[in-house]
Amino acid sequence: MMTTTRITFVTKTTVYGGTEKHLVDLVRRMDSPDLASTILCYGSDVFTPYLGGQKNVRVLCRGPIPSVPFSTCWRILRGLQPHVIVYVNGWLGLFPWYIYLAGRITFARRVIAIEHLTATPAPPELAGAGVWNFVRRHIGWQARSLWKQRLAGLLVDRTICVSNAVRERLVGDYGYPARRTVTVLNGVDLQHFRPSGSVSEESAQVASNRGSKATTLLCIGNLWRQKRVDILLEALAIVAKGEYRCVCTIVGSGPLEPDLRAQSTRLGLDTIVRFAGRTEDVRPYLEATDLFVLSSENEGLPLVLGEAMAYGIPCVVTDVGGNKEIVAHGETGLLVESGSPVRFAEAIIYLLANPEERRRMGGKARQRVREQFNIEDAMSRLREIVIGGSHAKPVPPAREVSRTS
Repeated sequence: MMTTTRITFVTKTTVYGGTEKHLVDLVRRMDSPDLASTILCYGSDVFTPYLGGQKNVRVLCRGPIPSVPFSTCWRILRGLQPHVIVYVNGWLGLFPWYIYLAGRITFARRVIAIEHLTATPAPPELAGAGVWNFVRRHIGWQARSLWKQRLAGLLVDRTICVSNAVRERLVGDYGYPARRTVTVLNGVDLQHFRPSGSVSEESAQVASNRGSKATTLLCIGNLWRQKRVDILLEALAIVAKGEYRCVCTIVGSGPLEPDLRAQSTRLGLDTIVRFAGRTEDVRPYLEATDLFVLSSENEGLPLVLGEAMAYGIPCVVTDVGGNKEIVAHGETGLLVESGSPVRFAEAIIYLLANPEERRRMGGKARQRVREQFNIEDAMSRLREIVIGGSHAKPVPPAREVSRTS
């Protein structure tokens, strides 16, 4: 008699971004009669449209709530009776430590966390002699804050990080157990993201918006502060004052869209920058793009970088999080310091002025992704950690969406 392994993925979100896409990619590769997956989402059901109607997966939503009570989480998890619990975190502290405890005391065989974003630096340890400073170092607010985060790492069997930068911060700053904190780099679906060899109708429409002599730039991401699209706009204003012509399409939406549109107009970029909003398929934009740009102030390892590189597009990105683990400076793109419109503009101008260098980097980018960032390798490793399987099952092509990785 075949035994079914029950897996519950716990997350909290109201938008479909890189974290959610990563979870869908994993769940779709667990399409097996001996596995039953549940996505428990404290937020909105952004998953069902992209799961392809799999019979062994269900989505339970509990509505957008500011906090998740311990007792509520424990009762739900206990009712699901999972063998494996996986907490999927868009950022450190998405769930408080006691939610991990709730999962632990359901007597699941394995409790796992996946961390997608580099944590902020831990509070500095207080210095100074004396009894009062000793007490503050051990039970002051910095110590309490640190322990609240550290407990999450202590209460799980494995913490999976999407980049080495995420792991190094958790182990080095927050004291996560090094042996139980592992890195599985994000991968790219090379069957889905690949040059078609011909220009689709959608790609032709995108290209027609740029003008015949303009170099096309592309930015994909939710319009949140973390993405610092305001820095990109300031950089483009600097570029526009020079001799090289370019246009930039920004794909994505979010709460900062009205402010960013107003900033673009104020900087005189209405003929250079186009806000495309969310889209169901980013591939036509990638087909028509010469240079990918990402000006974030924090990242884990953005899926969009690998997807752009799979199309042979060089990238100009900020040197934050795991960006340097996929973008090799001077080889597949350029890394610049975060928060500097001038440095970002200089990198863009360099690649506008050197099209042969841009093409060389694009070829290297495609090669790097194909050799080191295949999604099937990443998902096989994830599956092995989550359920002990050694091979991920191939899946049919999935729908692509605009997301904020």
